[in-house]
Amino acid sequence: MYNEEDIIPYIHDYWQKLIDEGIDLHVYVYDNYSTDNSVKLLQDIPWITIRQFHSDGQNDIIQAQIKNSCWKESKADFVCVSDFDEVLWGNLAEELEVMKQNGYNVMGTKWYAFCGDEKPTYTPGMYLHQLFKKGYKQHINHHPLYHHLGKFMIIDPSKVDNMNWSVGNHIANPQPQMKLYVSDKVVAFHVNKGLSEDYFVEKRQKMNKRLSPVNRKYGLCYEYSYTEEKNREEYRGYQNEAVDISE
Repeated sequence: MYNEEDIIPYIHDYWQKLIDEGIDLHVYVYDNYSTDNSVKLLQDIPWITIRQFHSDGQNDIIQAQIKNSCWKESKADFVCVSDFDEVLWGNLAEELEVMKQNGYNVMGTKWYAFCGDEKPTYTPGMYLHQLFKKGYKQHINHHPLYHHLGKFMIIDPSKVDNMNWSVGNHIANPQPQMKLYVSDKVVAFHVNKGLSEDYFVEKRQKMNKRLSPVNRKYGLCYEYSYTEEKNREEYRGYQNEAVDISE
């Protein structure tokens, strides 16, 4: 997490929904020393722990190291490893029970990114996908066999030794083996700076300014350096692909 105060109320509500449905949830937020109110908004919630880490700006190598190690000591039945703006929706408790009963160790889901028209006003009881109603199918898993699925976010830590996620979690190579459960009752939603076209452009411009030397050297998050015109063209393209995700 870095300076995500705009989306924190919405993300919190997606997490709270899991608790309300009976999941014993604890969230560990890895904060890259945010300078806005992000930490303040989260620090007093008893089921959230803030862990801060240093990096020289947006450093995807360091983030990949965190994601590949942070869950290894967990005694939970399942862990979910994601970026701050990635959430799950659906019958998760029921699907986790299916995984447990059948020995699956990784869950795969469909994946939709938001692309709203206007930045919404936070409304308690309304989730972002219900406010926007617009989302496009995001082919974010770069493994050729699983391109139709999103990132592998949910794993059973007792049955996986290493996930071997690439930067951004776009490719995984679970060891010693993967027994994949593809759920049609859970979907992943990606805010992906999609609160509005202007927000998308502004967020990318801010993120481009804090790209680390490592990211620039290896071309990681290269899209953040797009011109304003190209960013707007990209966002409008997403909107053209969008489907109704409100249900």
